[in-house]
Amino acid sequence: MNMQMKHFASAALVLFAALAAHSSDAVKVACIGDSITYGLGLADRAKESYPAQLQKMLEEFEPGKYEVRNFGNSGRGIYLDSMRGNEKRGFRYMPEHKAALEWKPDIVICNLGINDNGEYIKEYTGGRKRGQFESDYLALLDDYRKANPKVKFAIWTKLSPLAEGQKFYRSPEPFLMQADLEAVAKKMNAVGLDMQEPLREKMDENQAISVRAYAGYRQLSKSTAPG
Repeated sequence: MNMQMKHFASAALVLFAALAAHSSDAVKVACIGDSITYGLGLADRAKESYPAQLQKMLEEFEPGKYEVRNFGNSGRGIYLDSMRGNEKRGFRYMPEHKAALEWKPDIVICNLGINDNGEYIKEYTGGRKRGQFESDYLALLDDYRKANPKVKFAIWTKLSPLAEGQKFYRSPEPFLMQADLEAVAKKMNAVGLDMQEPLREKMDENQAISVRAYAGYRQLSKSTAPG
């Protein structure tokens, strides 16, 4: 099991164990998200994607007690009005979202946000109302709460760091977004998953500088944000 999965396991197993203790049926775990969840680019996503690895890990932890399903859709995000080419980008419009809702999961794990970077910065520079990202994220999760009032959430509050060559590498957007992700987690009583720290050692010096500059940049951006 790689470092990222070990970190994920330590945060999530407490939640899973609590649910399993009060259920005679298999606990249904829905992994919703973008290409990270889907497993884009993996040689065998059916075995190598993180939901598949999570299923294997949970089966070893307590056989037959959990069922994990992958509802990832590459390129998707949170904003309901954001476009990806000629189609809406929001995961809430996707068939995977509908399928996950119909399944009525006990736990929803969500990694969305990284594909919203380009639109998110507009909440600080103009072009978007401040708070729209948080509002659209809460609406997405609320769909699952309506499908199953007892559902529990785990969301990625610190997204995986970007590598050199990737869009938004060394950009402040992912770090600015963390405050809103943490706010969503608090309002939904969700487990917050830090996917940045386990991969920090893979960040080069310039990326590390960007992380350290996050607090100062965020303060500056807030002071210049539209009311």
